[in-house]
Amino acid sequence: MVAMSGLVVAGSAWLAASRVDSGDLTGPLFALLVLTPLAVFEIFGAVPVAVSAWRGVGSAAERIDTLVPDRAPEGIPLEQEETIARSAGHVSVSSLELRGFQAKWSGMSSYPAEGVSVQAQPGDCVVITGPSGVGKSTLAAALVGFIDYSGEFLIDGVSAAQMSLAERRRRVVLIEQVPHLFDATLSHNLSFAAPEASDKRLWEVLASVGLEAWAKQRGGLDAELGEAGALVSGGQAQRIALARGYLSDAPIIVLDEPTANVDRALADQLMADLLASVNDRATGIALVISNVPVDKRLVTSALELKAAP
Repeated sequence: MVAMSGLVVAGSAWLAASRVDSGDLTGPLFALLVLTPLAVFEIFGAVPVAVSAWRGVGSAAERIDTLVPDRAPEGIPLEQEETIARSAGHVSVSSLELRGFQAKWSGMSSYPAEGVSVQAQPGDCVVITGPSGVGKSTLAAALVGFIDYSGEFLIDGVSAAQMSLAERRRRVVLIEQVPHLFDATLSHNLSFAAPEASDKRLWEVLASVGLEAWAKQRGGLDAELGEAGALVSGGQAQRIALARGYLSDAPIIVLDEPTANVDRALADQLMADLLASVNDRATGIALVISNVPVDKRLVTSALELKAAP
């Protein structure tokens, strides 16, 4: 494209030069004729890049198609026809109960941990601790329907198995160990959880998770977060993820190892700040999965997950 652009410009200059000598073309028109091909080729210069990207995406899609099985592995729930009518507007929850709740990933021969039994009501903050590898994150994945579970999981007395995945996820939101942040502005990273949210609402949730002052220092809602959140710290990423959880309006929030990727010196304060924010939501229920002990003053109940015999 660069070579063709140069050749066309040179050819245009050569053809138009004689017209300038004869007086048929003025100097400004000559310059216009010579420079016009540059403008045209600048537009078409994106075509090779687009074709290259199209071929790359096509090749990637073919590789994914060969790797992904035709049928979902056993133990991975699929969305089915709803058995409960979809709720409109805000969803509230009055109780959460787990009875012998266990989960395992597809391919595992046995459950890694004993069954969990817990009851919670709005305003409660339950901490689940246990050694690494015992299956705490597995339980978190099962709560939001990424994998199947055994035992009972009741929301307001109704089994989660009777709900569609969409209905369950309107009630339960998971904040993972490493929350994904998009290479976009703070506003975009927040609002995809609630596209209709106003700027006022976004500032409210930022204040509730302790990020209001930081956001103003960074330039407000238009602050860039960088690729995969490269421009924010681990603690700030967790707070942004918690703000997204609040914006989703889900009454049950599951925090999976929220301090796992935070410096140990700052982890305790971050945990205290996050739980204080959660406790301020008297209408919600929080399940906090932690690899380290949590101050008992910050929670309403705690249980330790033990490895299955």
